[in-house]
Amino acid sequence: MSSIIINNYYFDKPLTSDNSGFSKWGIGRRNGKYYFVKEFLSPVYPVDDSMFSEQKRKEKIALCDAFVQEKQKMYSAINEVTDGNLVGIEQFFRVGAKFYISTLAIPKPFLSVGEICDFPFYERLMLCAAVAHAIAGLHSKNIVHADIKPDNVLVRRGKHPEAKIIDFDCSFFEENAPKPGEELNGDMVYLSPEAFLHIIGEESNLSCKMDVFALGLLFHQYMCGFLPYFDTDEYQYAYESVLDDKPLSVYPRMNTTVADLLTKMLNKDPAARPKMSAVFNCLHSLLLRVMNRDPAAAQPDRQTPPTPVREVRQNSDNPFFNHGGDLI
Repeated sequence: MSSIIINNYYFDKPLTSDNSGFSKWGIGRRNGKYYFVKEFLSPVYPVDDSMFSEQKRKEKIALCDAFVQEKQKMYSAINEVTDGNLVGIEQFFRVGAKFYISTLAIPKPFLSVGEICDFPFYERLMLCAAVAHAIAGLHSKNIVHADIKPDNVLVRRGKHPEAKIIDFDCSFFEENAPKPGEELNGDMVYLSPEAFLHIIGEESNLSCKMDVFALGLLFHQYMCGFLPYFDTDEYQYAYESVLDDKPLSVYPRMNTTVADLLTKMLNKDPAARPKMSAVFNCLHSLLLRVMNRDPAAAQPDRQTPPTPVREVRQNSDNPFFNHGGDLI
């Protein structure tokens, strides 16, 4: 079968829409490297003049121009603050009627939450600090990732655990947050209380603090292997318990500094949650103490959680999980 070529990216098979929502994706080779390439299904540029009236064509072009301006602004800002943990955008381009982005492909294998929580305490701290630093950089540009979950924080084993944060399809600038009635996507397991209020049509403040809540859940998994406790007989998701004024309970055998930090990150009130820069500073300071063998900073021995908890595993069908070690 001959290769498919899109903007000098060579593909062995057509782009697929498997597990990708409103886009198609594929792994292409270019200049000796492998790239994850995504094709947006909308908007579609009106390249065939005969299909539209002049007025309709102008409207579609205006929509595409606004899309391009917003994406170029966001991708440029992301690339300015990438620290190696944020996976930057290689190219944003249009071929014919379709728009595309490309990023470097991240090879397998990726580590599960269960594997991560078995790391030594200092390595779990190191991982959390690295992720916090990357998201703090994103927030410094007023960009909300808005879809933080294990599938979008790919963790690999190098000399130390390495995180690669991907997928900015749901991301937005705080000043351009979805307005009431506008769509907001994200994983329900890691959804913040204010994001759910927006989804059901209630007034809420969508901000970078959405990511802080999601990372409070994810960091708890990194530390313990499971989500903070809430009554899973009464609630399916963490945000439901929080909205019902039943705060999430962090694992009682966790390091006190980390437990206090996660409790603040999981506050119902976004304004009461710390900024990601403060989260990073706290984790980094604790990491330095642990590395300097401060006994007061040690992690208590972990035990089996005393109550039933819902474990969330990474989805091996996610597009970013399918482009890895067998290709590179």
